[in-house]
Amino acid sequence: MEGSLGAYFGNIHTVPFENTLLTPDSRYLVHRSINGGICANLNYCTHGGYPLASEAGLLIKNGKPVKSLVCDMHHWVFAPDGKNLASLNCHSGHCKDLQRVSVAEWNGLFLGFNPNDLSKSSLCEFASSFNIDYQTFDLTNYLHIHTLPDDEVKYPLILFLINFRDLLHVGVIHPKTFAEVADCSKPEWEISDPNKEIAHCIQLVRRKNNLKPLNQCDENKHGWLSLLHFLDENLPADFEYPIDKDIFALWADVCGVNGLMLEIYCGGLFQVISHVYNKDPLNKLTGNANQVEFFIHKSIPDSMRERLSYLLQTAYWQSANEDSGFCERFYENHTRFSGQSIDKKFASTTHETGEEPYHNWVRKFMRRV
Repeated sequence: MEGSLGAYFGNIHTVPFENTLLTPDSRYLVHRSINGGICANLNYCTHGGYPLASEAGLLIKNGKPVKSLVCDMHHWVFAPDGKNLASLNCHSGHCKDLQRVSVAEWNGLFLGFNPNDLSKSSLCEFASSFNIDYQTFDLTNYLHIHTLPDDEVKYPLILFLINFRDLLHVGVIHPKTFAEVADCSKPEWEISDPNKEIAHCIQLVRRKNNLKPLNQCDENKHGWLSLLHFLDENLPADFEYPIDKDIFALWADVCGVNGLMLEIYCGGLFQVISHVYNKDPLNKLTGNANQVEFFIHKSIPDSMRERLSYLLQTAYWQSANEDSGFCERFYENHTRFSGQSIDKKFASTTHETGEEPYHNWVRKFMRRV
């Protein structure tokens, strides 16, 4: 099998049973069988290397999942799971199935790893230092509410990662959003062994004890503040949060540098998957895009889900826009004054204001890729 280290192939909600998904980078075909089995193949015909599918997302024909994939160049036919069904003008013995890649399921996510490697990875200890069972965040406990159109990321992935773990992430960069609700004075960390095949890092931030009333804040600061006030005022007094209510966010890098982030908000009621991938093979540095998926916990009453979904997405994009603006300015200034583009050395030479343990973790992990 071809290595696909760190690839994110979707999840149990975005790849339904008996469906096939073309990943956003158009590189992989992901098929989920009727019994839940998952497989991933390269999206290239084994004859001439021609792409089988071109439009990312679920492969649907006449309103139904596709039953076969046909190469437009040589008309070879493949089943959704990659098996060769027909090969015109092909000598016996040369009719090959699609090239399969490793895939394993963890917490409802489909990741590009061998299942045996996944069982020995740091993900088995995910959030354990916070006395949280990682299966609390299994996507079977959540409902998928929205996937936003892919957003261009015009700066290097390493800048994206470092920014999301820097202490500035909460304070200076987010004066209108996180600064109003998150206590950034005592962030907590879980940093796994970077030498493991699959590693992770989590930053935990708690919510402020006393939130300002909305009428005491400018309207452009109402995003996360409105969401928390709505929860406090509308959830039943005996409502049980999945994790400690006072935990505002867990920001997690999975596998370090492959662009997959798990963001868990408001005592575990919401989960956001942010996946940065390269969309331009000729521009590995800044030809990236970000796909964002939103999930809401099943324990939230039906009558509140629509309103909370709106508040979550509004709040998220307010803070995301602050991030993007900062990263774009930072990258522009770096290239303007240094005369150099940011590469893997960037993590160890600039942006030193963050937590040193995390920066060391990034440096060690990036030496391997």
